[in-house]
Amino acid sequence: MKEDSKKNTQIRSLLTDVGSESSIHGISRIVSDRPIYLRLLWLIAFLVALSFGLYQVSTIIHLFLKYSVKTNVEVRYSPIAFPAITICNLNIIKKSESGNLGNQNLQRILNGSYSYSTTLPTLIQTSTTTTPPGTQHPTSTTTHSSILNIPNIIPTTVVTPDLNLNLSTLSNWNTRSDFYGSSDQLHPEPGEFQEDYIAYQTFIEEYQTLERNIKVHAGHKIENMLLECTYAGQSCERPSKNIVTPDYGNCYTLQSRRYISGTSGPLGGMTLTINLENHEAIEKMTEGFGLRLALHEVGSFPLPLEKGMTISGGFETSLALKLTTIQRKGPPYGDCEDSVEYFKRHLVRYTTQGCIQTCWETHVAAHCGCIDGYLTSEIHFFTDHKLNVTEIPNSTVTGCYTTAEKDCFAKLRRDFLMSVSTYCTCPPPCFENVYTTSFSGAIWPHETKLAELKNTSCARYENSTACRLDMLTSSTLRSNFLKLHIYFEELNYEQIVEEPMYDITQVIADIGGSLGLCVGVSLLCVFEAVEAIVGVLLALKRKIQGQTRVKAQFN
Repeated sequence: MKEDSKKNTQIRSLLTDVGSESSIHGISRIVSDRPIYLRLLWLIAFLVALSFGLYQVSTIIHLFLKYSVKTNVEVRYSPIAFPAITICNLNIIKKSESGNLGNQNLQRILNGSYSYSTTLPTLIQTSTTTTPPGTQHPTSTTTHSSILNIPNIIPTTVVTPDLNLNLSTLSNWNTRSDFYGSSDQLHPEPGEFQEDYIAYQTFIEEYQTLERNIKVHAGHKIENMLLECTYAGQSCERPSKNIVTPDYGNCYTLQSRRYISGTSGPLGGMTLTINLENHEAIEKMTEGFGLRLALHEVGSFPLPLEKGMTISGGFETSLALKLTTIQRKGPPYGDCEDSVEYFKRHLVRYTTQGCIQTCWETHVAAHCGCIDGYLTSEIHFFTDHKLNVTEIPNSTVTGCYTTAEKDCFAKLRRDFLMSVSTYCTCPPPCFENVYTTSFSGAIWPHETKLAELKNTSCARYENSTACRLDMLTSSTLRSNFLKLHIYFEELNYEQIVEEPMYDITQVIADIGGSLGLCVGVSLLCVFEAVEAIVGVLLALKRKIQGQTRVKAQFN
């Protein structure tokens, strides 16, 4: 027993020695030979300070685990990679090809002889007039029914909109109704059917039934449209990518990773001279002549409807660009898509808009058995790689044309719009280039240049009879051509970089500052604690070994 008491005294003495020499504030006063009430007061003060310090440490760790980010904005100066340029003629189908489509409905639409009353929309407005008991005046009740589910009740009156529309109504609806800007109503209210909407939707539906090679042949060709293309004074590479959109027909992309702007202004950018082929325009289909232009990152899929701008004919237009690069932090600080890894998988650069469009088309195909859109089918022609859309059950899936498909499509669109994140996981890209533009322009060309452009254009056609520019009036002929300068306004760009609000270095510094303020703890105090723990463990080991020897002697 005396041996145990002696060893306990040794451990207590060891702890007292360590405490008296500790650099942690208050410990030496707690283990000193001072009166017990002073030592107790110092113990209470130490515990309060330690508690406050630990509270500060927990707050710092909580902030760190939130993985917040801060944004740094810098202006950098260096040569800038030139964006990809996608161009489309506003006229979808050439007049000379309108008779070779192989679709009688579409040809009747184009020549103005199509009766829209034969293709009613999915909803029929019906009105019934009844006189409830106890009333002097009849009450009118309006209902909507799907034409596939019309009840076997003949209403008193059937009201249908006048759908024998002229082709000119097509020109009043120059933007296809897509799911981004549509109403969340499954069924429109009475009288909401617009003639231009019905006409344009009917045209789009019939156009989408054409085979791709027919649509390509019927649209404007780049070899006829693009009279001249230069980049920094040298001829451009020939556009190698062609997609077909339901809104603009043929669209062509000019892109090269060799296009690096080392000079600001028009001389360091791209210049395009365009023949709009106005003599091929079906005028009642479009209200004007022009070009649809989309600026996007090299390797990304173009979306001219959602991300494009319209350039007017008859002008020399300067399009000055400014670049902003955005670098986002990935997990655990945020959710973003690694563009490099995405490109390796799909051979196309990732964009949030493209991801949402692909997700939408995939869900429509899976739930309704039809396709609304063109990205999943056209991406193969843009990347030379078939996108693996495993969710599409049938490679022969067509557009949403039947009433059942339209009803399914409308309901899915409503649900999709209410919660896109429920259906799709489309975070922003980890690295993104954003281009802002400013326009300026002048009337172009003058008479001498106009005659030169007409001769150059006619020489592009296979035979002289194919060129009918002489049939155009002077004003229409001028609007047939446009010149476009695309360049960077300055060789500086804004770089927005997300950085951790709290990195590990800052966390260690803040923890050290809080504990140092409260109890004077520093990094060296860790070694003091290690020394004390090792000393106690050795003393306990000697105590246990001593007890073992004593038991062995008695045995």
